[in-house]
Amino acid sequence: MGRRLIVVEVFVLGLIFISMIIGCRGIIKPTEEPPGITYQVMEGAQITKVSIYMKAVDKVPRCWVDVTVKNLTNVNQKFKVFVQVDEEPEVGAASKKPIDPNKEDIISVMTLGKSLPRTVSLTVTN
Repeated sequence: MGRRLIVVEVFVLGLIFISMIIGCRGIIKPTEEPPGITYQVMEGAQITKVSIYMKAVDKVPRCWVDVTVKNLTNVNQKFKVFVQVDEEPEVGAASKKPIDPNKEDIISVMTLGKSLPRTVSLTVTN
């Protein structure tokens, strides 16, 4: 009787385990790949970080891109960042003040995207 009970318990646990595996396969979704980002950076500048996030402006969700630009030249210099997300028109912003040599500054650009993009194109000029 005791051995029969153990066999039944193992069988029931096996069925539960198998049903969990089969059930979870339908729940597991493939991970989305990160957005494709292309860069065009002028000589004397370096992009050290890119952050993409959503933030509402006048209750309308907008995609924002923060680009950290490092000045690799020996002089203080302003930089402009142009961003295009998906098929939206390109938009840009400039650093508020000149960036000191070998220092970084974050340039925030509000794009026309209303969701997180699949592709991003970044251009840095002076």
